[in-house]
Amino acid sequence: MNDDYILQTKLLTKQYILNSVSINVRKNTVYGLLGPNGAGKSTPLNIICGLLKQTSGEVIFNGNPWTRKDLIHGSLIEQKHRNNKIISDL
Repeated sequence: MNDDYILQTKLLTKQYILNSVSINVRKNTVYGLLGPNGAGKSTPLNIICGLLKQTSGEVIFNGNPWTRKDLIHGSLIEQKHRNNKIISDL
């Protein structure tokens, strides 16, 4: 794995939702996912944060396979639910 990246996904797949997505996020940068509703933007984020389990592929955090212990570094996924109230999952 490349030391220049803080986060990488390799061929990340969630059956019927996400197909072989690879992302490389360099250290000290900010990335965003853009696309229309239903394009699959939140699915990789939910997998990265441990809210969903991928069907195949891997998530690499700071050069190592991601584990729930990596959440000590912090994560936040917000999803709109009933009445458009934002609920923090983590």
